[in-house]
Amino acid sequence: MSENVPDVDNHDVPAVPDPDARGAAENSQSGVNNMTDVPLDNGAIRPPRYEYLDEECHDKFPEVINLNVGGVHFTTLLSTLRSQKDSMLAGMFSGRHKIQRDEDGRYFIDRDGALFTYILAWLRTEQMPPRAAARRLYSEAQHYGLLTLMATLQNVQPVASDVVKTQFVSKVPNYKELLEQIIIVGRERAKLDMRRQSRVLVTFHYLNDGPQVKVHMICELARHDVGFLDLPQTLDVATLLSSIEFDLVKERGFNLTTTLIDTCKGIGYICGFKYDFTFTWW
Repeated sequence: MSENVPDVDNHDVPAVPDPDARGAAENSQSGVNNMTDVPLDNGAIRPPRYEYLDEECHDKFPEVINLNVGGVHFTTLLSTLRSQKDSMLAGMFSGRHKIQRDEDGRYFIDRDGALFTYILAWLRTEQMPPRAAARRLYSEAQHYGLLTLMATLQNVQPVASDVVKTQFVSKVPNYKELLEQIIIVGRERAKLDMRRQSRVLVTFHYLNDGPQVKVHMICELARHDVGFLDLPQTLDVATLLSSIEFDLVKERGFNLTTTLIDTCKGIGYICGFKYDFTFTWW
């Protein structure tokens, strides 16, 4: 049971790859202790899996384990910690890995103790955490390699939305970098002009694979502060805009308005859009 468990806030963590893509690494024959980052089918990295091959590096564990996880104390069965056999947590207590102890002899794990309360509840009875803790627990489940818990959390909001959104923005070239650039340009322009509002011209251009010269290189929309270029033709700019607004307004708290100010037409289709992003700083 836990002692002095602090409150868990609703601090966001990024979504991580779909744990249903299995393909666990087979034990290496190299004789080297390591943690294996296993590529998934979609190119992402699976949570690490411990492989312990050095028989000289081992620890003998009692059946009842006393833990210190980030300063929070727990007592549980060794079999509970080993119950998810392919997990990093099971690997830590496999008997082939030396774990540090605190001054009272408890096995020490340098992670969030409040979240480990939910990890332990899941291992014991598959008890679900409060929704407010789902995002942070998802990140912890990834760290411990608890794929079953990750899969379950993917059906809980807001984690479910995070996974879907992550898949969407993965199709947008340089999404995260361009998002940061919008903020930087808006902030520096406000400081330079000494105004409470600043404008950033953001353009969205579809990839032109036709025989024409790339329209976004010669059209009026080429003048911009931040450009989302070479977007796939199947990508909906309105959805991309809503993703940007979600990240900047809801997730980061910026006071931002977006206004469409121009479009550029290719041969039989619209090839680009220009938006005015206006930040209000106070």
